[in-house]
Order: sequence, then structure tokens, then C-alpha cells
Amino acid sequence: MAFSYSWKTLRADLTAGLTTAVVALPLAIAFGVASGLGPEAGLYGAIAAGFFSAIVGGCPTLVTGPTGPMTVVLLAVLTPYSDKPGIGFLIVVLAGLIQMLLAAGRAGNLLRFVPHEVVSGFMSGIGLIIVLLQIGPLLGHASPGRPLLALLTLPSWLADPFTPAIVLGLVTLAAIYFFPKRVTDWIPGPLLGVIVGTGVAIGFGLHVETVGAIPRGLPTPHFPWPEAMTGLRLAEVLLSASILGLMGALDSLITSLIADEMTDSHQQPNRVLAGQGLGNLMAGLFGGVPCAGTTSCTVVNITSGARTRLAAASHALILLVILIGFGPIVSRIPNAVLAAVLLQVGLSIMDWKTLLRLREMPRHKSGTKVIVILLTVCVDLLTAVFVGIFLFHSYLFGRNRGWWRRLRKSHQS
Repeated sequence: MAFSYSWKTLRADLTAGLTTAVVALPLAIAFGVASGLGPEAGLYGAIAAGFFSAIVGGCPTLVTGPTGPMTVVLLAVLTPYSDKPGIGFLIVVLAGLIQMLLAAGRAGNLLRFVPHEVVSGFMSGIGLIIVLLQIGPLLGHASPGRPLLALLTLPSWLADPFTPAIVLGLVTLAAIYFFPKRVTDWIPGPLLGVIVGTGVAIGFGLHVETVGAIPRGLPTPHFPWPEAMTGLRLAEVLLSASILGLMGALDSLITSLIADEMTDSHQQPNRVLAGQGLGNLMAGLFGGVPCAGTTSCTVVNITSGARTRLAAASHALILLVILIGFGPIVSRIPNAVLAAVLLQVGLSIMDWKTLLRLREMPRHKSGTKVIVILLTVCVDLLTAVFVGIFLFHSYLFGRNRGWWRRLRKSHQS
């Protein structure tokens, strides 16, 4: 069907881009801090990947940026290289190249084999990981970076809480959840929480850890090869990049399915992968965190009236303007405030609707979901997804084989 671009469509796209950028800003900063690479890395990733993925991708309303799953995976793969950030950016670049290879191999067509139970399970697992990792910063302590370690450290945190951090976290959550709808219709909850929480910290002179200085000006491309080659373990780096690339591909394809349902459209899954690959390639070159299709920003983009890929692309450019002109303001945001924003994100990611109905579900569905959640939290995301797919389809295969044997037996009798 022919599509005519008009001033009305342009206005709708730019309005959606502005609204989406407002929502994406605190999330990009929070995920950048949570990754260990700093707030500027979150913003650089959101700008570079957000722009190039929108221009090339196969789902016009899909918004790309730092996400919970990608941040959790990056945090895990960077653990051995905490003193060598160059290796981290090299892994991001390689992950982008792997996603482009997946697109060339038409791997996007395999999306139809991922059952809903696996998707729901790994999203709930991701939400649980994010919640566990933010408890420490909310109580005024540094997060250990691993969910199980955070759970084990929880008693000592509770025994020694830092009151100003707790107050800021509660104020931020209250602003997100309890402000009147007429206010949140104009200012999205996450941004409102950041504004209120930061305002309280500055107004009352609370001495808490903040985001810190953010470089101003345009990010410049930087090839991470020289510093990354020192002490490089090629096999480990390729494995980490593969995990990151596959997780980002799966996350983006699932988010694009949500966009399809909301807009009654049909994505091009392999082009989605190509766009994500180019976006992460550019994110790594510009010193940004890896990105994927982000559900919250995509939903905001669509509900704000986005019609074409210009909306998602303009959101990245608006973030760049914010980075250039408002860096000093952003640097004063307390870590406890960002932790509260991420806590809200983690809780919203979890599939509460099905979690509360586990007992009513068929055993193979509830069992698959629980196993995927446990593997996501205790092992890693990629293992959880592949084991979940294997278990679900193995059950269906075994059930169908039993049906076939019964049918043959009835014919023989």
C-alpha cells in the first residue's frame, strides 16, 4: 500500500521522538552506570545504536537502546576484563558483526520456534536480576554485579543502611507510581522520578554518590583494537561477543513482535537483525554499551503517534542535543535515584500475569517457565533460552509421538 508522507506525519513522528527521548534518557544513564562503563557509555550507545538501527532496521517503530537483558549480559562478560574497557567495546563491535552475519544467514526466520513460555520466563528472570542488582544502591551500597552475590550480601546491607540513599529511592519510586495521571501524561514516570529525586537531593543538600562528570561534546569514533589486544584471549572474547549478539538479536526480535501487534504491521526479521548489528557496531566504535530493541521506549514511541522510522531516529538525535547542552545537570543525578528507576523497570519487565497463574497452567508450560527463570538468574540468559526451547519442544515431540503410536495401535487392532 502506498504511503504519502505529510506535514501531519512529520509532526507526529517528531513529537513521538521527543517523548521517547524523554523516557529513554534516564534509562540510558541508569543502564550505563549499571554496566560499569559509566553514564556516558549508556548515552553514547543509545545515540549511535538508536540512530543507525532506526535507519536500517526492518521494524519502523522499533526503538533501540540500552536494555536490561543486554546490560546484565555485558556485566557478566566484562567481569574478567574490568580493568580493560577497550576489550568491552571490542566485544560490542564483534557482537554487532555477529548480528549482521545472523541477518545474512536469515536467522530471523527462526523466531517462530521460540514459545511464549520461554519469552515470558526469560523476561521475568531479567526483571528479577535487575531488582536484585539495585537493592544495594538503594540501600547506599555498591552493587556486586551478580544477582546471587547480591542476594547473599543482602543481610549485611540491611544491617548497615544509608538513610539518605533510602529516602531518595523511596521519593523517586513515589514520584513514578503515585503522581496524578494528568502529570505523568505530560512528563513520563521515569523522568519525573529522576527530576523529583535529584531535586530533593540538591534542595536538602544530601551527600550521596552521584553519576559524576559526563563528557560534553560529540562522541568521536574510536577503534578499541590497540588496548584490547593486550592480554587478549580470543576464544573468550568471541564467546562473549556471541552471547551478547544472540541475546540482543532475540531481545530485539521479541520487541519487534510486540510492535507488530500494536501497529497491526509485519516486520522484516532479518532486516531487524541487520539494523541491530549496524547499531551495535557503531555503538562499540563510539564507546557505547550494547543495545537492543527496548520494549518500554518502543511502546511509548507507538502510543505517542510514531508513523515511520523518523520517530526512532529523531529520538537519538534529541538525546545527542541533551548530551551536548545538559551534561552538567545530568552529572548531579544520585545513583540511588537511578537505582529506583531501574527497580521500577525490573518490576515492569516481569510477567506478573502468568507468574500469578502458574498453578493453573499445564505442567509443561509452568515447568518450562520456572526453569527458564532459575537458569536466567543462576546461570546465564542464553543457556536459559536454549534449554527452555529444547524442553518445551521435546515435550511436544514426545506427546505427538505418543499420539502417533496410539493411532497406529488402534489401526492394527
